[in-house]
Amino acid sequence: MNKHISDNIMHYLSLDMPEYALLISGEWGSGKTHFIDDFIKKYSFENEKSNTGISLEKKFVKVSLFGMKKTESIDERIFQCLHPILGSKYAKITGGILKSAFKIGIDLDWNGDSKKDGTVNTDFKEFKLSDFFSEKSTRNKEIIFVFDDVERTQIDPQEVLGYINQLVEESFFKVILIANEKKLIENDKDKIYSEFKEKVIGKTFEIRNKFSEILDCFLEKNPIDSINFDKNIIIDVYERAGYNNLRHIKQSIIDCKQLLNKVNPEFLGNINFTSNFLYVFFMLSIESKHGLLKESEIENHNQLLKSLQGNKDKHSVSDDIFKKYNLEYGFILKKQTWVRIIYKSDIDEITLNKEIGGLSLFIRENEKERPSWMKLWYYWEYEDSHFSEALMDVIENFKNNKYEEPTTLLHVSALLIYFHKEGISSFSTRKIALHIKNNIDLISHSAPWKDKRIEIDLDFNGTGLGYMRHTDEDFRKIFGLIREKNTTLHQLEQKEREKETFITFLQEMENENIEYINNSLTRDKRWEPIFSKFNPESFHTKLTSRSNKFLHELHRALNYRYSKDMFMEGRVSYKYFIEEIDFWINLGSLLEKSESKNLKGLMLRNFKK
Repeated sequence: MNKHISDNIMHYLSLDMPEYALLISGEWGSGKTHFIDDFIKKYSFENEKSNTGISLEKKFVKVSLFGMKKTESIDERIFQCLHPILGSKYAKITGGILKSAFKIGIDLDWNGDSKKDGTVNTDFKEFKLSDFFSEKSTRNKEIIFVFDDVERTQIDPQEVLGYINQLVEESFFKVILIANEKKLIENDKDKIYSEFKEKVIGKTFEIRNKFSEILDCFLEKNPIDSINFDKNIIIDVYERAGYNNLRHIKQSIIDCKQLLNKVNPEFLGNINFTSNFLYVFFMLSIESKHGLLKESEIENHNQLLKSLQGNKDKHSVSDDIFKKYNLEYGFILKKQTWVRIIYKSDIDEITLNKEIGGLSLFIRENEKERPSWMKLWYYWEYEDSHFSEALMDVIENFKNNKYEEPTTLLHVSALLIYFHKEGISSFSTRKIALHIKNNIDLISHSAPWKDKRIEIDLDFNGTGLGYMRHTDEDFRKIFGLIREKNTTLHQLEQKEREKETFITFLQEMENENIEYINNSLTRDKRWEPIFSKFNPESFHTKLTSRSNKFLHELHRALNYRYSKDMFMEGRVSYKYFIEEIDFWINLGSLLEKSESKNLKGLMLRNFKK
């Protein structure tokens, strides 16, 4: 697809003194670097194969300018690339290098006999690229410079473009620039780039890629060989996402291999599961890497799709996600599971496989294990007699409050409403709603109502099945009733657990169990603002009566927890703990009142700071 670019580069390399540079442009992650690396590799291979010696006359020096803050850093990188050939007949070392300070020593082959003849020492304040080459040399143009990430350098635009201009116009080097030109133009407020382009860049090419071919290269280097994998899954997600970022795909493939190593091979043998599982994985992985989809936006229910599409309308989350990605089985796993996989790389193998094993996709494979409500969901697989038997069983269980798990109760309600409105069941929508309203206190006594929070978006329900006709108004009313009850019970349970966490934490402080404290603050509760629920007075009492050694260890654990060097999702870690600030302010006030002029007082003052 980019053969015209390769042909133009070949023509450029054949010119004697072109006195202009080439620019290869494209969006970030579009494959520009992959293209030029592949070109250099093929060019060198073909020349070596032809035995013409041409490959010895042309040396590609590729330098990424990403993050560089001064042009001396470019010189340094070029020096590192070139020093193995400085003794060749095409290069001549002149006085500038030899006059440099003795800071960096590099062994050189002075006479080209492949033996180390001596050491050149240089600092890069005095190093100039021209020192390597005689101005009279006719061979210096055989060094081809490739500067990547031009738009992402921190060097002043005038300085870096002036540097490149000097190489092209004054030293007559051939230069190929790799950049996202859109970004260069966006940041070109002083028209520096515009003038540079007009003067220095002879031809500009926009990189275009046939994604399937590049994907083959990625999969060749990182094969997903543990399953019967269909690459069209990735192609479909890539095209629907619309970001054209190959780097994200490459990273996602590597992450995918790690994830699949945790999944039971028996599950991976189910093509239906694997296809949908990987589809959702690549969708969430690409969206998160693009930067629009944050962890909190998955957890905060209806924010998910607003992030994916920038849509601020107040409508169902699933409406947008199905529109963009057309998910057949919803999101397969629970939201919390995907958050751990995508953002935390925290994949508990046992928990993950237990959740997967409980999906309808696997239960349905064994007719004896398939519950009646699930038979109704897969109604098309049954004849009338078997369907009627399952329907009667579901209605009877529903009347007798057998469906104690809230997600299952919602599935049953949705199915009964659907089949009544289709004229197949005589059990009316009014009876369904009335029964739930009258019996919800009795039904909701079970643990699942407290432990599991129902998701608002209707798709993250952990069964792998969406609720039947979830847009139905009558079902949505029942959904609201059940979710409200579930939310109330879940919040009460959370408060009890927070209380238990605080009591346990104080007990372990009493025991000076630093191992437990460390695990809580740096691993188990690493990203939870647990101190926001703690009582400062009780904590202060325990804190001031602890040994100095324990105070020191607690101090270290908290320093790690709030470290400015720790990041998640591009945010400094302590940004996740804003809710805790009142606790620490109140504790600080209490510590001020209890200051003393002894060693314990010093430890507590340090702790307060």
